[in-house]
Amino acid sequence: MFIASILAVMAVPVSAQWTPVRIDRVTTSVPDRMVRPVAKAALAPSHEPAGPHPLLVVQQGPKQTYIGSGIDPVTPADAAIAVGLKHVVVAANGVVQIRSKSGDVISESKTKDFLGDDSYSYFDPKLVFDPWERRFAMLWLGVKDDTKVSRIIVSAAQHESPEQAWKHFFIEAEFPNANGRPTWADHWDLGVGAQALYASGNQMLGADWRRAVFDHSRILLLDKQVLFRGGTGSGAKVSGVRSEFSPRSAVMYTQIAEWRRTIDGVIASVPRLGSTTMRLVKIAGPNNASPDLIPVDVTIKEHSRPNDALQPSKVRINAGDCRLTSVTVQRLPDGNYLLAAVNSSGERWERPAGEGNAVRVYFIDPYWGSLKHTLVHAAQGQYRGYPGVAADKKGNVLAVYTVSGKSPEINPSLAYLTAVNGVADGSDYVIKSEKAYEYKEDGVELPRWGDYTAACLDGGDLASGASRQKIWLFGMVAESWRTWDTRVAVSGMGAAVAALTKEHEDTIVFVGPVGGPFEGWPADIEIGNTGEVGLAYRVQGLPVWLAVRNGLGEVVAGGKEKLTFELTAEAGKLNQGIYPGTATIRDVYNGSNLTVRFRLVVLAKKG
Repeated sequence: MFIASILAVMAVPVSAQWTPVRIDRVTTSVPDRMVRPVAKAALAPSHEPAGPHPLLVVQQGPKQTYIGSGIDPVTPADAAIAVGLKHVVVAANGVVQIRSKSGDVISESKTKDFLGDDSYSYFDPKLVFDPWERRFAMLWLGVKDDTKVSRIIVSAAQHESPEQAWKHFFIEAEFPNANGRPTWADHWDLGVGAQALYASGNQMLGADWRRAVFDHSRILLLDKQVLFRGGTGSGAKVSGVRSEFSPRSAVMYTQIAEWRRTIDGVIASVPRLGSTTMRLVKIAGPNNASPDLIPVDVTIKEHSRPNDALQPSKVRINAGDCRLTSVTVQRLPDGNYLLAAVNSSGERWERPAGEGNAVRVYFIDPYWGSLKHTLVHAAQGQYRGYPGVAADKKGNVLAVYTVSGKSPEINPSLAYLTAVNGVADGSDYVIKSEKAYEYKEDGVELPRWGDYTAACLDGGDLASGASRQKIWLFGMVAESWRTWDTRVAVSGMGAAVAALTKEHEDTIVFVGPVGGPFEGWPADIEIGNTGEVGLAYRVQGLPVWLAVRNGLGEVVAGGKEKLTFELTAEAGKLNQGIYPGTATIRDVYNGSNLTVRFRLVVLAKKG
C-alpha cells in the first residue's frame, strides 16, 4: 500500500446520474493473459489454540520478508482473502496462495508469475468470491516507480476451482483529473454484485508517492460476461464521478429491492480529512447497462485528526481521515444492512494521551441511509486499525484488525471483535501476538502500525443455502522491522458437527490369501454434517495397507460425502495373519474425530 501525506484535495461533488464511457486505454498495449497458478506439494497446516472464543486458527498464511518486494522495501503485507466452494485464496504483496479448506497448500505463486508480467511493481491486492458465478476475482494495482505509469489488473478465475486458469485484464489507470493531468491508482477496492463487479479507489497526483496527494476517486464497472464467460473486450466502463471521498466497493451477498429498483452494488465513502458524513453511492439499473448512481449521505460521529504515527515499516502516515477499509452488504435479521469498518482517531477516552485510535463497525440501513448503531473498540495508548468486517445471516459479526502501541507491553498483534446478533460482547481477542520491538527516531520511541486486514463469508456456505456462514479472517503481524507473518482464521460462531450417517458393520473386513486377491474392497463410508455451517474434514492415521480416494474435502451444512477406502499394494506383501487398523475422520474446524475400524485378514496362500 502507498502511504501518502494528504496535503491537498481537489474535489468535485458526486453526480446523481452515471453516464458510463469506455476507457480509451484498456488492454491496448498489454493483451489479456491466461495464467495458471503454480502447484506445489501439500504442506501440513498449523493448528493453533482456539483461545477464549470459538475461533480456530486453522492454517498459517505465506510468511514473507518484505525487503525489496512490491514497489518499495517498506511495503507491508496488504492481506486479502476470499473463500469459495472448496478453496481458500489469499494474497499479500508479492505472493498469491491457494489452499484447501483444511489448510493444505495447493499452489503458491509470486505475484509477477501469477499475473504473467514483471514489468510493473504490483501491490494492494483485493479478493472476492462471486456467489452468483461461483468464481474468484482479484484486483491488483501496478505502477512503474520511475514514471508512475499506472495500471489496474483485474484477474478472474475461469472455473469454480481457482487451481485452473485465471484470465488477467490490464487496465491503464492514468485517469486524467479535472485539469487534464494524469493521475495514478492507489487504495483501490473490489466488490461484487449479482450483475457486475465493482472496483473503486483513489487517484493520486505527484510522481513521488511519499509526497503525492489525493486528487479524486473513480468507479469501474466490470462486465461478468467478459470476465468469466469468455466475452470480448475490456469488460470495464468508467464513471465520470469525481469526489473528495475515498471509496470502498461493497461485497454484496444479497441484492436490495428499493422503490421498484434493484440495488446491485454499493460504494461507501468517507472524506479524506474528517467529516460528520459518510456517503453511500447505490448502483441501480437494468443489468447495469446504463445504471444510475444514487448518492445518500449518512450522518456519523465526527473524527478529529490524530497525531502522526508510524507503520512498522517506519513510514510516517497521517491517519487524520476516518479511514474506511471494508464494506459488506448482508441481510441481517432486521433487514438489509450495510456494514462499514473504519478506524478513527482522537476519541475522548483516549485523551489526554492524545494517541491511539478506535475500530468502528457501522450498521447502516441502505434503504434510508440511516445509521442504526456502531460497534466501537478502543483503549488508551493503543493503535487499532485497518479492520476487515463480515456478518452472517444471523447477524453475527466478526471484525479483524491490527493492534499496536508505544508501550512495550502492547505487542504488534492481530485481533478481532465479535458481535452476536449485532451486539458486541465488549471484548477483543488476539489471534496472534509477536514479541515487542522498538521503533525510535532521535531516541524517541514511536507507535507501530499494522496494515490491511480482510474478512469474508464462506462461499460454500452461501452456495449451499446454509442458515449461517463461517466467517474467515486474514491479517498480518510484524515479527521485526520489514518482516511480516500472516494468519488465517475461521469461525462458524458455533461448532459444526460431523457424523457417520451410513449403516455399516462396526468393523469393515477385507479377506484374501497371501498376495491377494482380497474381497470386500473398495468400501464406501458416508459422512454427514448436522451443523449449520460447512466443515472441512481430513482422513488420517491409515495403516500402510489402506488408502482413501477422497480423504480431504468439505461437507456443506446438511450435506453428505462418500469416502472410498481401498487396499494398497502393501496388502499383497503381508504374511498370513490378522491386521487391525483404523481411520480417523477429523473435523478440522472444531477438532472432533470419528473413527472407522478395519481388519485385513490374510489367509494361507492357496495351493
